[in-house]
Amino acid sequence: MEINFFIIPEKLEFKFCTGEIGGGTITKKLLFAALLIFSLSLMGISGASASDVGAAQTQAANNSTVYNLSINQTANSTLQTSTKSTTQVINSTVKSTNSSQTQQTTLNTTVSSQQAAAGETKTTLSSTSFTVSQITDAAIRVKAYIETNHVLPNYVTIGTTQVKMPDFLRLLTAGLLQINNGTTTSITLKTVGTPPQPSENITSGDITKANYLDLAKRVKSFIDVNGIAPNYATSSLGKLRYESLIYTYSKIFSYYQTNKALPSYVSVKAWSTVTSVVSQARPVYITSDYINGATTDTNRINAIVNGLKALGINVYNAGLGANTHYSVLQNTSVPANALIVDVYGGADAGVIYEMGQSYYKKLVGTRKVFCVWMAPSSVNITGLAWLPRAHDDNYSPSSFTGLAHPDQYLLNNGYNYIYSGDLNAVIAAIYKQATT
Repeated sequence: MEINFFIIPEKLEFKFCTGEIGGGTITKKLLFAALLIFSLSLMGISGASASDVGAAQTQAANNSTVYNLSINQTANSTLQTSTKSTTQVINSTVKSTNSSQTQQTTLNTTVSSQQAAAGETKTTLSSTSFTVSQITDAAIRVKAYIETNHVLPNYVTIGTTQVKMPDFLRLLTAGLLQINNGTTTSITLKTVGTPPQPSENITSGDITKANYLDLAKRVKSFIDVNGIAPNYATSSLGKLRYESLIYTYSKIFSYYQTNKALPSYVSVKAWSTVTSVVSQARPVYITSDYINGATTDTNRINAIVNGLKALGINVYNAGLGANTHYSVLQNTSVPANALIVDVYGGADAGVIYEMGQSYYKKLVGTRKVFCVWMAPSSVNITGLAWLPRAHDDNYSPSSFTGLAHPDQYLLNNGYNYIYSGDLNAVIAAIYKQATT
């Protein structure tokens, strides 16, 4: 399928021939006009407030529809989609005029081409639907994730379905409007595009119920018309970016779950404030014992590294081996504010005892050390009354036979730890240590 975009000049004369469709003779001029009107009606957003939603760049000319492609093509070139997955950003400006007012709406949309038949755009829509109760439960979990990790999750699982955040924003706005209207019908999951350039310019404060309901109506309308989440939406506090919209509506649902009523207002602050903790996070250096073999152990470290990088943390693989937990502290290139994460396959009483000694603490300095004991290979030291000396301990004094209450020993010396075989839980725990 070939898509052609043309700029319509201010003055252009058209001459048309007649043709026949379905046995009747009509002019191509009438057909062109009908198609143009139909196209504009599809692209427009009704309501004066609709112009609050979308990107900020505007370019209109002579009451005509103008398409500006942000790729290296001239205005009259042809855009040919391919079988490869591609994304083109199109800044579309629609200017419509009627007898009483002129309304200009700026849209910033992304056209995605998934692998399909040659020249064909493949769109997949789900017939899955969710109740307001299910959306509420998901919103509570999204709110908790954002407040713990200071980033937007990639998706939230509702039932057995992984719902991506743009799709979830539509569920949130549709669900909120249903709560306000007192309706209980299930809401169909729709595929929504990710906004290409989210931006924000707001003043921290409160948005009243009337305003956040109006905002939800406009956001949902924009998504339904354009098939993509807005870069931002204008609120009483200013431009609220895409991520902030999801966080704000998740907070409203959380309040609703607790109080069985919508809040009279919701507090909002800039998304940069919500995520600023990441920029202040400690750099993370991860070491590991030999636990399941060099390949498996290295892959485990890399999985943790990749998980933390996705959360915005600067993180490094500091090596594999029995003494890496100690040698990393001796490495002068490791910053003074670093978080050292030591992954162990077994709880060694001698290693834990060493962490409380003055020479070890001197090496740590202003750095922070966090221990990860992998389940089930390691003994869980939580609540353990006595941890005997390890059979391969050839470094502790001969008089050392073990350690009483190893968990309390660590905590009393200023160290935290986690015992888990779930890498997602491990990544979340390390993230918390790096950002607090």
